[in-house]
Amino acid sequence: MQNLNPQRKAFLDMVAWSEGTDNGRQPTRNHGYDIIVGGELFTDYSDHPRKLVTLNPKLKSTAAGRYQLLSRWWDAYRKQLGLKDFEVVNKNWPPS
Repeated sequence: MQNLNPQRKAFLDMVAWSEGTDNGRQPTRNHGYDIIVGGELFTDYSDHPRKLVTLNPKLKSTAAGRYQLLSRWWDAYRKQLGLKDFEVVNKNWPPS
């Protein structure tokens, strides 16, 4: 997380911890940036993984990454912020 003041970094760390992606309970190779909701890992950051996971009969989700972004919101963020791929989330999300 480049160029983040300590308060923003603490906030994002809290989001990751509460999402369960970087709290020490979930296997991860990349500080939670590689987690799909439900626990599967991904390695291709060219785009949001867009994997629809059924968590229970009434709950499905496409959440992915350290902050568990949904694919439908990722498309809007990508367009609005001019992001080229999902890997940018690893380096400097959110933009300053």
